[in-house]
Amino acid sequence: MVKLFTLILILSFLIQIYYWVFIFRKICSSSAFKPETELIPLPSVTLIICVNDKHAPILEQNINAFTKQDYPNLEIMIMFNGIDTAKLGNLNFLSTNHPGLTIHNAAPGNQFSKRKSLIQAARLVNTEYVILTDADCLPVSSQWIKTMIHKAINTKADILLAFSPVVVNKNNIQSLWAYYECFITAIQYLSFCLKGYAYMGVGRNLVYKSNLFTSELLESHAELPFGDDDLSVNLLAGNCHIDICIHPDSFVNTDAPSSWKAYYSQKRRHFSTSRFYRMSDKIRLSLYSGSQVFLYAGILIHLGTGAYLIAAGIYVLRLIIIFPVVSCTRSKLKSAFRNWDFLLLDLMQALFYLIFAITMLLPAKKSW
Repeated sequence: MVKLFTLILILSFLIQIYYWVFIFRKICSSSAFKPETELIPLPSVTLIICVNDKHAPILEQNINAFTKQDYPNLEIMIMFNGIDTAKLGNLNFLSTNHPGLTIHNAAPGNQFSKRKSLIQAARLVNTEYVILTDADCLPVSSQWIKTMIHKAINTKADILLAFSPVVVNKNNIQSLWAYYECFITAIQYLSFCLKGYAYMGVGRNLVYKSNLFTSELLESHAELPFGDDDLSVNLLAGNCHIDICIHPDSFVNTDAPSSWKAYYSQKRRHFSTSRFYRMSDKIRLSLYSGSQVFLYAGILIHLGTGAYLIAAGIYVLRLIIIFPVVSCTRSKLKSAFRNWDFLLLDLMQALFYLIFAITMLLPAKKSW
């Protein structure tokens, strides 16, 4: 039995090394593209923001970050879900005085469904590109849209994936963990994209060519109120060119969930969506998460049986091999955690995967 556990530990170690060294390291060699000369004229872009009643007050605070983007050919389309827009004073004022901003109220039947709001928005788009974000997001720069569109054009990308980090309160372990989990998720979808295995993006920071962003695409999983960003990219991968943008000006910040309960609900929705991924994507993601769990389980079992040298050797050797990649990806994505935080966060990640592997057996609440 001990030999079996040792075999599982070594296999998990090798899988982890493969992912970090041969897949995740691709981000280290990816250029944070920034054009030296500006394209003239810039293509037309529609920024779509879907809003429910919970996030409407937040959008009123954040809207200036979108209207002040340094992009001359920009339309901003705000899609509300069953909200009395007459009560939104600042937004109504801006829509009157900002010719590129329009407000639309989804039909009552679309209340609380982001996907159905996006379906309506897709039917209204008449620009060359579409960029998606959420009401509770803030671009870090006024050059956000320009940076994204320049990268899409220069790489001839039909879809552009980018990073949307969680804002960290360094005195709050929950927000630090939410940031790290967001960081690891980004490393996965960005590096898999570079490897040719694009499977998802985040709807907080995502560019489409408008001919791909269609109501038909979004209706493919119309029964789900969430997963529009994951599943749309998953369906199109292999049929179009998908690239990434990791220039710091392209980042869009978002707040961490307000509590562990809110974080759990958010992750349950995300993991529920992964059930609809292609089988090859499920296998690749499961190999990484499974090897992470079995690695730490194997280390604990060997410590419990007195095989301290094997446990310590595997743990230290893995850190020595992957730490340069961790440090490099931290630098590329302007990470908010320190190198030594990784020691605790990496262990928490294994527990995270184990907990959600169990809770995925429970039905998810279908709400936005």
